[in-house]
Amino acid sequence: MRMTIDAPANSQTAVGGLLSVANTVDSSGLETFYGVQYLSVLSGHSRVWIEGEEKVFDKLPTVEGDKFTLYRGIETSLLMQSGVGEPEVLRAFTASAGYGIEQHLQKLMNDEAVDITPTPGTPVTNIKAAVGLLEQYAADRYAGLPLLHGNKLAVELIPELRDRDGKLFTVNGTPIANGAGYGPEGPGDLTADPAEAWLYITGQINIWQESVEVIEGPSLKENRDRHLAEGTYVATIDGGFTAAILIGF
Repeated sequence: MRMTIDAPANSQTAVGGLLSVANTVDSSGLETFYGVQYLSVLSGHSRVWIEGEEKVFDKLPTVEGDKFTLYRGIETSLLMQSGVGEPEVLRAFTASAGYGIEQHLQKLMNDEAVDITPTPGTPVTNIKAAVGLLEQYAADRYAGLPLLHGNKLAVELIPELRDRDGKLFTVNGTPIANGAGYGPEGPGDLTADPAEAWLYITGQINIWQESVEVIEGPSLKENRDRHLAEGTYVATIDGGFTAAILIGF
């Protein structure tokens, strides 16, 4: 018979990912109940005026975000592990919330993304050029700091990365969300092969988050104790643009 103890503290946690570079906001509860919308003031650029020309007035894009919920459920022995479930499900949820948020955000990006792969369906192997194409695409449309997204494979292929306090940046200073939750499915229902991956560029990512709620549901008949952790979020992609490129090796 073994003694039941608390799980040892993790000396190392996963680094990087979307939450390391996104703008996260603690929600008052209203944002994550109703969703949000706002005007993207950093979309577009100022223009040179030549005397005699008619001046152009831009319509700023409206950025919208709807709520979504993440959950994590764990099951323990009601008799042998009583009291263990609540702290452990919170730890498990917190450690992996970024992965679920990345999965949700990729769906949003795929719905809006313009595929700028030079030859559609053929992965770019000059990754430095692919990053430059994405950064220039963003710079032509956005006055803020863009964000580059890719899974671990995609980011590992980018040359000359800069590391600042555990966060990754391109040569041009673009922050990188190296999220394991970004999968092979890309825009237009195109799926990357095992030797390929998608790189995306967006404006700033804003994430409103509620406090996590834990619900207990013991089952006396089965001698099982179930704990459910749930958190509600809203995510927005600033700037009104998203672009993607298929890369490979």
